[in-house]
Amino acid sequence: MRKKRYSIVEDKEENIMDHAIENLFNGAIYPAEKVLPRDSEYIEAIRRQCKLADQLEKRLKAEDYKLVEEMCDCEAAVQDKQAFEFFRRGLSLGLCLMWEAKECLDTSAG
Repeated sequence: MRKKRYSIVEDKEENIMDHAIENLFNGAIYPAEKVLPRDSEYIEAIRRQCKLADQLEKRLKAEDYKLVEEMCDCEAAVQDKQAFEFFRRGLSLGLCLMWEAKECLDTSAG
């Protein structure tokens, strides 16, 4: 059975944060799964990347192509670490902003 995806629109205003934290913890929200762009520029870049990889595989010796693959794997690992850091910092900033907004609302109400 497929998990129901979290939608902030479905929640009542007072429960948004509780549900978001719970859904994030339980895995219902997985930010990296929807990150891939769907625009034509991105798709064309992927096609070009595959085409170039095929050309390199045909032109290079097997041992040289292995080095290219290893370099690409390293680049992917670097990009994964960067993406995580961007996410971590963005989430931290967002939480700080929400906390400050809540404090402002609490002080103006009381």
